[in-house]
Amino acid sequence: MKNHKYICMLAIALMPVSAALATTLAAPPMHIVVDVPMDASTRRLEAQSFDPRTGKLFIADVAGGRVIVVDTKPNRIVAIIRDLPGVQSVLAVPELGRLYTVSPSSYEIAVVDMKTYAITARIPAGRSPSAIAWDPVRHKIYVSDEIGETETVIDTSNNKRVATVPLGGEVGSTQFNRAENLIYVNVKTRNELVAIDPAQDIVVARYPLAGCTDNTGLLIDESNQLAYVTCRGNAQLVSFDLRSHRQRDAQHVNANSFAWDPASSLLYVVCDGGRLAVFSVAGRTLHKSAELALADDAFSISISQATHRIYVAVPDSAGRPVLRVLEPLRTKPPHAV
Repeated sequence: MKNHKYICMLAIALMPVSAALATTLAAPPMHIVVDVPMDASTRRLEAQSFDPRTGKLFIADVAGGRVIVVDTKPNRIVAIIRDLPGVQSVLAVPELGRLYTVSPSSYEIAVVDMKTYAITARIPAGRSPSAIAWDPVRHKIYVSDEIGETETVIDTSNNKRVATVPLGGEVGSTQFNRAENLIYVNVKTRNELVAIDPAQDIVVARYPLAGCTDNTGLLIDESNQLAYVTCRGNAQLVSFDLRSHRQRDAQHVNANSFAWDPASSLLYVVCDGGRLAVFSVAGRTLHKSAELALADDAFSISISQATHRIYVAVPDSAGRPVLRVLEPLRTKPPHAV
């Protein structure tokens, strides 16, 4: 059972599928577009990655050792990619037509062709690879090796490891910031946000995160040049200013995953207890604008920036796993579900 000591506050009940989701505060309510059924063996849906070019959504099924592929136009499963033991992270790279998956239990990155869904390469990635980022400038992949306390660097032109960057502590999520041409990574046992120069693959800065324990999740809002960091040890969501390289504000949230919609300036956060918190960004500051209840074990989330639809993996909804598709009521409801 999950520890619900820290959860999103002001949680409320979920209304029937055809109705709006009840909310608090001042944001538009959401409604469920559809629940896309998964097969009964689906148990732990850890991460998602969206391909905006095709509308395909790739979902990591950790327990099943596979990636589930959903076409979000008809909202149906179109493929299952198997033989990915313990797959924990996924990253679609549309420029290359490839999906990169991270499997800690087999210590590797798998490269998948996004047209044929065939595994084309397997790359050793350290002792415990966990998170992954893409540098579109140099066409390199960065993989956090959590226990190995390093960042593994892969050249996508030949699928070879070209560098290992020591970080001096257990590593969490990693992200690329195009404005600075830097890779950022959480070093969670040091409570630091670390910057890596991908031109040299060396650490160029370390930023302590005051009041943040076990900084695990990381998301970069490029439009506002802010990094959002989840602190699992003390249930904080911290904003870090990438212009001044200083912390800005913090929210009391025990976040599992999050997604950013730049067009709406909204940050969607899935919290312990299956709550969805919605934060608006005004004046480069987070403001909590709504909260709604999804399902007790909702975990991973992604968003289509074209349609603003939100996709939340729910391993158990009324006895069956589903991919729950949501959208704000301010957008035009679909003609048919």
